[in-house]
Amino acid sequence: MKKKCYIMLLMSFMCARAFVDSDRLFFCLTEASDQEPVFSDSDDERFLEELENDQALEPFQERDEQGWYELRNACALLQEENPDYNRIHQSFERLVGPGHERELQGLAHYNLGLLYLDGRGVSQDMEQAQAHFNRALENEQLPLNVRASVQFGQGRIYYTIALSQDDQHERARLFSEARRLFSELVDDTDARSSDRAQANYMLGMLTLKGRGVARDYSWARKYFERATEPNSGLPLADCITAHSTLAALYFNGAGCRKDYGEAVRHAQFVKGNSTRAPGMLPFANYMLGIMYCKGSVDLEKNHEKARECLEQALSSDSIISQQRCNVQASLGDIYFKQGNLYAAKKLLESVVSQRELLDSRTYVAAQYTLAQVYCDTDLAVGQNISQARVYFDAVARSECDISATMRSGAQKTVRLIDRLSDTENRPKKRARLR
Repeated sequence: MKKKCYIMLLMSFMCARAFVDSDRLFFCLTEASDQEPVFSDSDDERFLEELENDQALEPFQERDEQGWYELRNACALLQEENPDYNRIHQSFERLVGPGHERELQGLAHYNLGLLYLDGRGVSQDMEQAQAHFNRALENEQLPLNVRASVQFGQGRIYYTIALSQDDQHERARLFSEARRLFSELVDDTDARSSDRAQANYMLGMLTLKGRGVARDYSWARKYFERATEPNSGLPLADCITAHSTLAALYFNGAGCRKDYGEAVRHAQFVKGNSTRAPGMLPFANYMLGIMYCKGSVDLEKNHEKARECLEQALSSDSIISQQRCNVQASLGDIYFKQGNLYAAKKLLESVVSQRELLDSRTYVAAQYTLAQVYCDTDLAVGQNISQARVYFDAVARSECDISATMRSGAQKTVRLIDRLSDTENRPKKRARLR
C-alpha cells in the first residue's frame, strides 16, 4: 500500500515535468557581449595584395623601385608565423624618411601607426599611433581606401583609450568619438569592405554595451548582421563573436522576435569555427542544447541532439564554473525526461550544492527536478521522500518568479506527502492506545 501511494504521488506531478521555460540562457547574451574585439593581422595580407595588384602604383614604382620593394617585403614579413618585427619596424621607419615617394611615405606611416596601436614589435603607444596616422592623412597622395583604413585605426585608438579610463565622463566622450568615426566609415564607398565590416562590428559592440550611446539591442543586431554579410572581410575572430551575439539576441528575442531557427544558424557557425575560438564552443553547444530541448515554431524538438550538445559542452576544458553549473542543470533535466534517473540525480545534486553560481530560477528548477527524482521508485537511485519534501517545500516558498504550474505542483505535492505521512502514523498511534 505504501509503495502504491508513493507511485500515485509520483504520477500526481508528472504533468508538471515539462522543461521549465526560464530565462536561464539570458546570461549568454551578457557573456557574448563580454568579448572585446580581436583585431586580426589579416588586414596586412589584404594590404599586401592591394600593393601587388594596384596598377596606379606603377608610375611611382618606376621612380622608387627600391622603396616599393622594401614596402612589399616588410608587409610580406608580417604574414610569417613569427614575424621579425624589429626588422619590419626599421623598414617602415626608413620609408618615412626623405628621398621616398610621398605616397610610399604615407603608406609607411599608416603601417607604423598600426604597429604602435597593436604593440607589435614595439610598446603599445596610442600617442605614437595617432601621430603616424595624422602624418599619413596629411599626405595628399595617400589612396582613398587607405585614408578610410586610417580613420578606422583612429576609431580604434579612441576605443582602446576609453577602456582604460576611470573617469566615466571622459570614457563616454571617447566612446562617442570612436562611434562617430565608425559611423562615417560604414557609408564610405571608398573604404575597403573589410574596414566597413569592422566598423559595423565596432558599432554593434558599442551599441550592445551602451558605450557612447544608449544600449539598443535592435540596432546592435542590425550592425552585427551587416558586419557578417557574406564576403564582408570581417576577421574570423570578430566574426565568431558577432555570430555568438546574434545567436543570443535571437534566442532571447532581444531587439527582435524570438527565432530559434536564426539562433541555431548563428550558433552552428560558432561551433563550426570553434578551433579559432575554443572558449566559445561551450557557449555554442549550450545554446544549441537548450534550443533543441525546448523547440519552437522555428525549430523541432530533438532531445537526442540536445543531450549530445550539452554533453559536449560539459566535456570542454575551456568551460568556466558558471557555465558548467548551468550545463549540468540543463542536462539533468534532459536525463530526467529520458528516464536516466541515476545520471539526473548525480548532476542535479552537484547543481544544488553550487547555489552561488546559479540565478534563482535555474536553482529552483533544479531543486524541483531533483525532488521528482527522489520520489521515483528506481532502485538505482533510491527513493528519498523526506528529502523530496524539503526541495518541494523550498520551491513552493521560493520568492523568485517561477511558473505557476511549478509552484502549484510543489505545493500540492508537499500537502500530499504530509497526508500520506499522517495516514501511515495513525495505525501506530492506535496500536499504542490499545
